[in-house]
Amino acid sequence: MSEIHVLGGSGAVGGFLLQRLRAAGYRVVAYTRGGVGVADAGANLSWRQLDLWRADAPSSATTIVSAGPLDGLVHWLERTSTPALTRLIALGSMSIVAKIDSGDPVERHIAHRLRQAEQGLQAICEQRGIAWTLLRPTLIWGAASDRSLNTLYRIGRRWRVVPMPLSEGGLRQPVHADDVAAACVLALGRDPSAARTIALGGAERLANGLMWSRVIAAAGARPLRLPGPVLMALSHAPGAGGSNLRATLARWGSDQLADNDAATRILAWQPRGFAPTPQDFG
Repeated sequence: MSEIHVLGGSGAVGGFLLQRLRAAGYRVVAYTRGGVGVADAGANLSWRQLDLWRADAPSSATTIVSAGPLDGLVHWLERTSTPALTRLIALGSMSIVAKIDSGDPVERHIAHRLRQAEQGLQAICEQRGIAWTLLRPTLIWGAASDRSLNTLYRIGRRWRVVPMPLSEGGLRQPVHADDVAAACVLALGRDPSAARTIALGGAERLANGLMWSRVIAAAGARPLRLPGPVLMALSHAPGAGGSNLRATLARWGSDQLADNDAATRILAWQPRGFAPTPQDFG
């Protein structure tokens, strides 16, 4: 039985990833920054605590799947000896493309950090002879942890009415967290995926308004269509989302898509459509 070390095992994608790896017969060593998930331990799953920003003890892992922060992974690799590591699969984000020119300075900073992290990861892997695959998912849903769709759902549950723009806006391609986990597992068994960056988008390309409407419907609420300037003004109200909402509105009319050609051709990956239910928001 092969052993896989998983970073970010308690995160949005991590929970689905552990389930899939165990079902596929792997022995899993899962790491989390917080408390160790002893309750979820089993015959082929053990937990260890690891702070990517502070730990520097040598690692004996031969294969790592990182579902945690990419910059944290690079920071850890820069300080950590990994003499046995030959295979690394890591999650990045399509935000590196979508948010690089964002009107929100926080989002621009995130995109810049992602770019630096991607470059750092590739340099380290090439220097150490590690076969790497970087997966870039689009907007992840289904794990009740994202700051956009989950926030939208909570607003709908609380107020039963959700303000949104009059226009349908640009296209989005939300991808389920479990489908991202599936891509990680598929990448493990395919050598052609090594030394590649692969985009991961959901099966549907939806207008922004339609994506929001499905989330609002899942919350049992209804949309309230308003002009953009009115929504921008409302974004300054306490609890309305602030700069994050304003950045979302500024990108409302632009497309944020992923080309799934490499994921389909190399990984034989088949993501699901966007059909959110209350369970997807915890």
